[in-house]
Amino acid sequence: MTENNFQFNAVVREKVGKGSSRELRRNAMVPASVYGDKKDPISVALNPKEVKSQMKRTSLYGNIYVVEIKDNNDKSIAKEEVLVRDISLNPVTDEPIHVNLLRVGNNTVTDIEVPLIFKNQTKSVGLKAGGILNIVAHSLQLRCNPKNAPKNIEVDLSDVRIGDVIKIENIKLADGIKTFYPKGYAIVSITAPAEEAAAKTTA
Repeated sequence: MTENNFQFNAVVREKVGKGSSRELRRNAMVPASVYGDKKDPISVALNPKEVKSQMKRTSLYGNIYVVEIKDNNDKSIAKEEVLVRDISLNPVTDEPIHVNLLRVGNNTVTDIEVPLIFKNQTKSVGLKAGGILNIVAHSLQLRCNPKNAPKNIEVDLSDVRIGDVIKIENIKLADGIKTFYPKGYAIVSITAPAEEAAAKTTA
């Protein structure tokens, strides 16, 4: 799930604490923490333009980012693969004020949100017959190593008819990927047009 433009550039923070964080924000930097994968956490500062640019992505919390950490002499000291776990915002300005970055190692298992893509809508038997598409879930929470997570999950609507419901058990996932929705959890359905449904009710 990595791409070249999924990257942050960071500078290690020599001082930590509320005072240090406020000073960073006054200097137009965003304090952040890199943690996890059984390694010591690292306090860093991020470029706010990079953070706000990535915040525009709908897949922000599902992408694996590479964060390059440099010292105050601009020397690279580490590169980490991470997930954005949380971005705290100023309640008045909505500017980012802190970012939590979770390291992704070979043994990392965590929850990750993956979008659903509903394909072949123009070929759908039910939609061609006048049915109405009812999307219940636009994404799924998966538990796995983020490196093995799909970028998205495709749901084929070609053979879905009016009255059909695609449920969580109809979604095929690769080995090692789990989800914890209850059996019967509806993903998408095609319902009869309102006029037809009303006619059946009054009949």
